[in-house]
Amino acid sequence: MWEDVKAARIATYEQDLHVASAFQFFAVGCFGQVCKQALNAMVNNSGSERDSRILRQLAVLGIWTFVGLGIVQTVANIIFAMISSDPDKIPFVAPIQSKVTKTLDPVFLCATVLSVINMFLLSRIEEVERVLPRANQRFHATRALLLIGQGQITVLSAFVTSNAGANPVIKALQHFNIIKDVPFDLGIHQIRLLHSSLLCFECLMVAIVNHIVWKDPETYRRLDNTDSLLPLDP
Repeated sequence: MWEDVKAARIATYEQDLHVASAFQFFAVGCFGQVCKQALNAMVNNSGSERDSRILRQLAVLGIWTFVGLGIVQTVANIIFAMISSDPDKIPFVAPIQSKVTKTLDPVFLCATVLSVINMFLLSRIEEVERVLPRANQRFHATRALLLIGQGQITVLSAFVTSNAGANPVIKALQHFNIIKDVPFDLGIHQIRLLHSSLLCFECLMVAIVNHIVWKDPETYRRLDNTDSLLPLDP
């Protein structure tokens, strides 16, 4: 009975985090749409409407790749979490999830690097800088919570003391007698609780940062003049 409750709670925890990630990827996708609209004035003079539309899509291809792969990875993790709510299916699902994760993680890492390079180059275009000042800063502010959420759980998991014998980080620290006499046991469930608790505070900080970097009424007026498909009123 306890194993059923435990599996259901962990599955709900994982699903909640991945659904939140899906909305964050959606926000980054909206940012890509804003960047595409910022290029309107420049590419509309380059030829036909069809050519200008293709050029705008190519300009944000790195961002679309990052968002697309991120959503695919998120949906896959949600499905795995739903199936894992039944403890009898965990032995069957775990190897498949591990294989899918090992396949998608390197691809997603490449997409992340590509999106950062894409946004860095895009922000250097004069027309984008005119319509959307500090575009690169705003991009990183928009995706900050994704970066924190993905990186934080990885870093915290390196300090699971219950796996001290197999964990290279804990083993190295014990070698230098740094945590030799640590009086507490930090298991994976405590790590998950700490991760979700920290995210509550980090959400507030990211919201404040985004409020600061996007607090520019002139930007919204310039974007409104580009026939943006998004509601951009401050």
